[in-house]
Amino acid sequence: MQISLNLHTIILFFGSNSSFIQKSFLPALQDDEPAKNYHTSSRFFNRTEIDMQSFEVELDAASLFPNAADYILLDMPANMVEKHNRIIQQIAKKNHYKIAAVFVDQIPQSHDTADYSIIHQISASDPHLSVETNSQELKRYLLPPEKKLSYYRRHT
Repeated sequence: MQISLNLHTIILFFGSNSSFIQKSFLPALQDDEPAKNYHTSSRFFNRTEIDMQSFEVELDAASLFPNAADYILLDMPANMVEKHNRIIQQIAKKNHYKIAAVFVDQIPQSHDTADYSIIHQISASDPHLSVETNSQELKRYLLPPEKKLSYYRRHT
């Protein structure tokens, strides 16, 4: 199964478990280019480790330049997503992130998908999960580490 995502996406998981995300989904997101010193960065908010008191601050920090993660994965119970949906939407908009909903082993209902423009339905038992991203566009413009960007200042 192949799904498509863009860089700078907040991914909300419904019906998943942390083990599936860590063992299958995170590795599928990896698209490193060591020759150009580029390594895919992901921030994973695990349902058992999320401190809801500081969630907004941590989510905002994970999506702010210069430490913005390429992907932010949220494994939260559906009731917590509903409760914090407004905050997630605001932070995504402010920091120019898309929001994707990934339904694992469940069929999304229309009311579950109203706030998300990117929706995927996957099976946790599918051994052929792959994630296609637009990181190739970014990597085209990265310089190899030995190259230096030079500029000149024009005197007026």
